[in-house]
Amino acid sequence: ATDEGGKVTISFAAWEYERQIYEPLAKKFGEEHPNIEVVIVPLDDLVNVSGPNADYSAFAQLRRVVAGADTAPAQVASPETLGSSLLLDLAPQMDADSSFKRDDYYPGALEQYTIGGATRVLPRYVYVQLLSYNKDMLKEVGLPAPKLGWSWNDLLGMAEQLASKNGSDFDRYGYLDISGGFSPLLALLKERNIDLFQAQAGQVRLDQPEVIESVTRLRGLIGSGALYRPDYGGRPQGPADGPIDQPVDPSQVIRDGKIGIWAQDFLGFAGPRPIEGGGSSQSTELPFQVGTIAYPANMVNPYTNVDGYIVSAGTEHPTEAWQWIEFLSRQQTDQAVAMGMAAAGGYSPPGRIPARQSVADQNGFWNNLDAETAEAYKWAIANPQPPIT
Repeated sequence: ATDEGGKVTISFAAWEYERQIYEPLAKKFGEEHPNIEVVIVPLDDLVNVSGPNADYSAFAQLRRVVAGADTAPAQVASPETLGSSLLLDLAPQMDADSSFKRDDYYPGALEQYTIGGATRVLPRYVYVQLLSYNKDMLKEVGLPAPKLGWSWNDLLGMAEQLASKNGSDFDRYGYLDISGGFSPLLALLKERNIDLFQAQAGQVRLDQPEVIESVTRLRGLIGSGALYRPDYGGRPQGPADGPIDQPVDPSQVIRDGKIGIWAQDFLGFAGPRPIEGGGSSQSTELPFQVGTIAYPANMVNPYTNVDGYIVSAGTEHPTEAWQWIEFLSRQQTDQAVAMGMAAAGGYSPPGRIPARQSVADQNGFWNNLDAETAEAYKWAIANPQPPIT
């Protein structure tokens, strides 16, 4: 504040390519809050460093950002930094703001970034990864379509029935696993009451019978073709001493109709996404019918993305900084829509959903989805995966 009752100035670090989005919003916010001025500072300058002793670590980057700006997008705070004292705990500001509606957020959105009781990020998007499956392959094998709420045991069992091997060659694979077997292993261990994300160091030993059983089952799934692990070196599943062919493109294996189930965003925008007129864009780009289903229940997702806004713990004006990011959380900041492009025809990554229900309704997010994809998203949102603590 310049003097008693003067205007408070807070800063927001924005990428240069997003300045054209945030400058009009800062002006709009200033009109609604005449006692607060928001200035945009270049996030690129805070993040990009050079020199022989430059520190590129996640904590060093976050420290530079929160030292140079009161507020910033949360992408600069990698997951391991969210519990640090560099970020302001937003929970007290939420509690003190009588106009803030926690229930406007989809279930699990705020909790995803609450660590040790402190909320470090005010989300603007939630990310929900879905699975796609080859409907024609399921019909060929005589399997019913998966149902929402299915388990990992259901998924792996279906993958085993879909897999088909002819000698050393695979005619069909069950499930393409982008984690390289990590997610199925987590699920197999959890079935045996071992939760790697909750276990303390030293509690789990590699020679435990439960671990050996899980790894043995995983190797069997890979060997049978039930689990397809992408091998970009050219040998997708064959024997270790076999000849090395040309590198295999897993997305082409999907398009060839040889994989039954895969992560929705593995094919990028060939997967179900907001399109005009309903239906699934993937059905028109692939030579077979494609279904959409949520991941099995109780899956811990180790690939959580941070997308929202943060406040520096060193800000001199925490209340005004909170008012600014809370205002931002209710605005349209998607570049395609903010620049006047239609949501249905613009850039819309699969699985990126506005964290606030009011914003999703305002954007017509659900109206631009086919019914099956919308149902899967809504089920996944209503059954949020537990955050990694």
